[in-house]
Amino acid sequence: EAEDIRETACLYVNDMEAGIRLWPPYHWNITSYVEQGNNHFTIRAANTLENLYGKSALPSGVNGQVKLVRRTLSKGM
Repeated sequence: EAEDIRETACLYVNDMEAGIRLWPPYHWNITSYVEQGNNHFTIRAANTLENLYGKSALPSGVNGQVKLVRRTLSKGM
């Protein structure tokens, strides 16, 4: 999960696209993409055209922490 990405984000796990998020929360379920041993993660962030055409620059890119969170789902889910 990522705290602050401006504005959209695409996550790749082991060179496979795991999903695109257009707005928060920036969370992905990567269970089917991870492999035993080492894994490679890439986040590609893109902002809007506001920075090109707007009057002032807005924050862009990955601005907060990115962390791998392990969650256990209950059987009822």
